[in-house]
Amino acid sequence: MSGDPTTTKRTTQSSVLSPQSSFLTPPSLFLFADASVSTILVAWFVATPIASFFIRFPYKGEANPARAARFKATPFELAWALLSVAALVSALLKSHDIGYAGRIAIDSFCLPLFAFRLARAHVIGRAHLRWLTLGVIAVAFFLFATGAYELATGADLFAYKGSRLVRAGELRINGPFAADASYAIIALMLFLFLRAAPEALSVRFDRTSRLFYEFALAAAAIASLLPMFRTIAVALLASWMIVEWAGGKALTINRSRPIVGRWLIAALIATTVLAATVAPAFFSRRLTDPSNALSRVATWEAACAIALEHPLFGVGLANYEDSFRARYNWEDESVEKVMEAQARSSPHSNVMWIAAELGWAMLALYLIASVFLARMGWRAIGRAQSGAQRTAAACFLALLVAYWIPGLALTSGIYSDLNLYFFFLLGVLSNRFA
Repeated sequence: MSGDPTTTKRTTQSSVLSPQSSFLTPPSLFLFADASVSTILVAWFVATPIASFFIRFPYKGEANPARAARFKATPFELAWALLSVAALVSALLKSHDIGYAGRIAIDSFCLPLFAFRLARAHVIGRAHLRWLTLGVIAVAFFLFATGAYELATGADLFAYKGSRLVRAGELRINGPFAADASYAIIALMLFLFLRAAPEALSVRFDRTSRLFYEFALAAAAIASLLPMFRTIAVALLASWMIVEWAGGKALTINRSRPIVGRWLIAALIATTVLAATVAPAFFSRRLTDPSNALSRVATWEAACAIALEHPLFGVGLANYEDSFRARYNWEDESVEKVMEAQARSSPHSNVMWIAAELGWAMLALYLIASVFLARMGWRAIGRAQSGAQRTAAACFLALLVAYWIPGLALTSGIYSDLNLYFFFLLGVLSNRFA
């Protein structure tokens, strides 16, 4: 079946969970009957939150014939491939812990590029897109359930070695992932993807499945706010506005805009009430304490100083904390401070992380790759020939904003699960407007 949304009539789309839909086919039969690359990719996407916890090493379909005929890489893929090579070289030649740094280079740089490429080339059939939508709905409910349980009980459901649910007296909701940042940003990306899915992926819902879809939207939005990151709240509003504005007429035709608006407002209110009721002290300190912001500024000053001392090749992948502790003494006045707020031993910014560990040249390449992604989405909006293409491009840009805004204040790009989800969703959407 063609992946071009303009070649298929809307009237032929079956409901996702209607009796006539292929969604009622048992998953096991579906997998055995059509073990294509796209099937494996969709199954991986849904299973990642659990599989990434139980399967970790080391520790610390059928292809489109038109695409298979020739290899053609986008400028973004070329730039990111060079960045991946640089990360691998840095891990091998400069890192103090080659195993840990090598894992970051492969999991956070190399594999996400493959996820983008494979999703772009193989997740194209309408059946697989419907299955992917159903999978995203399931993951959204799962993330909300695990996060809400951790907030209510304080128990770490998936206790990664070296990861703590309570740090510096604050509860850090992380669900099935190693970091609270991964949990929050992935939930945000799922919300945006679900918001655009009915139009961008040409997926239709019957009355029952529409209800599940709407509740999944609210679940994903609430889950993204449970860790109480101020930057996530800003990213949620900014990226949601991009989808609504750029998707415009297409989303209005789909008649889901007013419903989604109410769900988003309800999600914001529900999250605020839930956090204020369950953990009032945490809620107040997390959102109103100015020392967090002041400490972040001091941290950026320290990271910039380290990056300026090693401008060419950085301190080496995964070496930042060692370099920070070698340069500063926690008990000494030499550590960077802003109004008595001390710097942290992590760069707390993707930009400063790349500059400090890989050097300024690789930071330029990192920024160039992101510009290529933004240009890809922006051009697609201007060239869109259908509502589906325009909505897919709008969601593409919204995901980029949702990834970058938190990344200015968090070292979120180091987490492989977040990067894999981000690049996979971008690959799926880019195929829709390619």
